[in-house]
This record gives sequence, structure tokens and C-alpha cells, in this order.
Amino acid sequence: MKPPTCLTPSKLLRTLHWQLPMWLMSFSLAAHAVESKNYDAEIETLLSKMSLEEKVGQMVQIDLGVVMVPNKTPIQLDSARLREALLNYQVGSILNNGPGHALSLDEWHYVIKTIQDIAARETPNKIPVLYGIDSIHGASYTLGSTLFPQNIAMAATRNPELVRRAAEVSARETRASGIRWTFAPVLDVGTSRAMGALAGNLWGGSAAGGRAGAATIRGFEGDDVGSPNHVAACMKHYLGYSYPFNGKDRSPALIPDPELREFFLPPFMRPCAPGEDRHGQLGRSERRPAHASKYLLTDLLRGELGFDGIVVSDWEDVIRLHTWHAVADSPKRPSDWPSRRGWT
Repeated sequence: MKPPTCLTPSKLLRTLHWQLPMWLMSFSLAAHAVESKNYDAEIETLLSKMSLEEKVGQMVQIDLGVVMVPNKTPIQLDSARLREALLNYQVGSILNNGPGHALSLDEWHYVIKTIQDIAARETPNKIPVLYGIDSIHGASYTLGSTLFPQNIAMAATRNPELVRRAAEVSARETRASGIRWTFAPVLDVGTSRAMGALAGNLWGGSAAGGRAGAATIRGFEGDDVGSPNHVAACMKHYLGYSYPFNGKDRSPALIPDPELREFFLPPFMRPCAPGEDRHGQLGRSERRPAHASKYLLTDLLRGELGFDGIVVSDWEDVIRLHTWHAVADSPKRPSDWPSRRGWT
């Protein structure tokens, strides 16, 4: 069984190329028959063509609700707002499902096709939009999908093969919706019963959580993340998210480094041996928000663990360096911090 692989820029391009049929169309659909291709040279060429504004836009992810016509059934996108986001602000990623309830396959196909048609035909470098969603215990935002028990129950089976097979089904049904990226698995250690997201943790102790997480990534990504039955995975929440000081979700976590390394880091270490993309989170280590921590994002994650994938902030957590954590003196100040602290 192959270990989970890292969502490097080259692998990310393989994930995206299925969204743009006229781009790299020679790539085979048969994952088992395809040898991985290195896209680094093509990525460097593409980067050399991009303006600074486009590079900044590629680091921005917005909610689908921003470009959606409110209270429409079936779902309807606002073409003017969508073009403003993709063409004026050059947004590179979109997440969630807008209405807050499951959409039909037809609705998802309309959403994804509308977005990608504009990206493929009207943006300067024809870069597909990276779309992500929480398919954590099944493709829960798609009507008629298969739902599985919450992650804490799956991990409690101590059966990595069962966990892998469930993730494989989730990947296939997420891809059937036209979506290529899921914000899972959740590798938080569930130590606080007051934590609202406890049931979503793949936790049965640090070691069991790591095994279940690695199995989930194998199920999501298979041998080739670009195949039509698989999705890119995203380990979250790095690091210490599940141990908030006040017991409330998305609150500061005051965790000494020895405890952080002994209990909270191990679930990420096993899948991170080859790596995967990471959600950042708003916990604090040594009184510094994770999103502003060179120690967590560069020294520990990339230096010690050798992680070379992409890092994604959780919901609005870069701006919250100013509004919540008060470590930035203005809303604009945090905007250049991620690239200085190990983000890509």
C-alpha cells in the first residue's frame, strides 16, 4: 500500500488539470496506468507570466455565497459578482456550497461548470479555480450521497481498511459533484469534551488517530490524486485546535511545547511522512497565534517534519490576527505574514 503523498505544486496541477479539458488533455484517465509527471517546469513558466496581483489573488479563497444569487432554488450564481471575483480580484479558490444545504448533482455541475468556464476562457492565464468542501464523513453537501458515522466512531473501530474504504466512497461521490478537494481528515486530538467539533476528530489516541488519518488520505487520493475517482485531502487543524483554553470552538489554545509534541503533533506526523496539505488554525503556542508562528509553520512543520505541501488558513483566521488576536495593528497588516512564515 502506498503512503499518502504530498500536495506539492506539481501534484496540485495534476488535481486541477481535469477541470480544464483543453489543458494537458493528453493525461490519461486510468490512474493505475499513469506514471506521475513532474509539472515543475510548467509551473515555473506559468508563474513567470503571472502578475503580482494574480499571484495574490491565487492565495485568496472565498465562500460560494459571495457570488450566489440569494434565496434561489435551484441555486443560481450571480454572473457579474462571479466575474468581479475571478477577473477583477483574480480569486484562485472557492469553498462551501452557498445555501447551507445539500445540492443535487445537476446543481453542483452547473456551479462548477459556470465557475471553470470563466476561469478557463476569461482569466489572463486560464488557471482553473481550486474548489474545496467539507466531505468529512461522506459527501454530505450532495443530495443522495452516502453518509458514514462521524470520524470519532470510525477511528474507534481500530480498522484502518474500513476507514480507507469509507474515504474512497466519499472521494468518488465528491468527484461526481465536480469537486476535487476535501477539507479532511480531521486529526485533532479530542481531549476536551466541551469542544463542539469533538465528533469530527479521527481520534482514538494519538497513534490511532495517525493511522486512521493516513488511511483516510489513501482512500481520498488513491495512487493518483488526479484520477476521476479521487480528491485531494487536507489534514486539519494544525495545531492544537481541539484543546481551547475556554472549551469553546475556535478559541485560543495555550499548550506548552512538550505537551504539544507528545499529544497533538503525532497524528500529523504519520501522514506527514510524505505529507499532505494542512489547514492552519487559530490556536496559540507560546502565546503566539498559529497563523503568525514561524516556529509552527516553518521550523516545526517544514524543517522538522519535512512537509513541502500547501498550507491553508481556516475561516477568516488571517484577518483575525488583527480582529481577534490583536497581534496586527490594522486589518491590512497580516496580509503579507503568511508568505513570511512558511505559507504557500
